[in-house]
Amino acid sequence: MSKAVLISIRPKWCKKIISGEKTVEIRKTAPRLKTPFKCYIYCTNGTGANTLNIPINVERLLADCSINGMRSMNCQIGNSKVIGEFVCNEIQYADASCFVVKEDGEKALEGSCIDKADLFEYLRWNIGTPRAECAPFYRWQISDLKIYGIPLELDFFRKECVNDINCESCAMYRNENGTCGNDALKLRRPPQSWCYVIQKGGICHA
Repeated sequence: MSKAVLISIRPKWCKKIISGEKTVEIRKTAPRLKTPFKCYIYCTNGTGANTLNIPINVERLLADCSINGMRSMNCQIGNSKVIGEFVCNEIQYADASCFVVKEDGEKALEGSCIDKADLFEYLRWNIGTPRAECAPFYRWQISDLKIYGIPLELDFFRKECVNDINCESCAMYRNENGTCGNDALKLRRPPQSWCYVIQKGGICHA
C-alpha cells in the first residue's frame, strides 16, 4: 500500500501540462509525502474554449483500428475526469523573499506558465504587505507524465476504509481485485486543491 495524491487542475493548465509546456504546478500547500510520489490529475469542468480534448495516443489508435476500424477515433473529453498521472519528483518551498531580486523571482516562476501578477493574485499578496506576513508557496515538479487514452471517472477512486481489513463491507463484498464493494466509499466530489489517495490492489482509494 502506498500513498499518492489526486490534484484538481483547470482545463487551460491541463492543456499546457499535456503539451509539455507546463512542468511545475504551484500550490499554497504540499503533501506530507516523501518524493517521488504519484499524482493523479483531475481536470475540472469546462465548456467552449475550456473543453479539454484528450489527444489520441498510439495505444488507443492501434486498438481503435483493430477493433472498431475508424469509428471510435473521436477525442475523449477530459473535463470532470481523471485524465492522467505524473510523478512529483521534487517539491520546492518558496516565499515572498524570492521576489526581492528579479532573477530569483523569474526562477521561482520558471516552468509554471504563470506570471508574477497571477501568482500574487492566487496567493492574495497585497502591495505593501510585509514579506513575513505573505503566505509561502510550493513548486511541485512534474515528471514522467502519462495521459490516459480514456480518462477515468471520479468514482473510480474510493475513500479509504477506516477499518481496512476489519471492515465488514470489505469482508462481505471484496471482489477479485481487492476493492471494497461499499458504494458509500466512492469518491463523489473532487478536491478543491488536492487530496491523498491510497493505491491498493490496483485501485486508488482517497
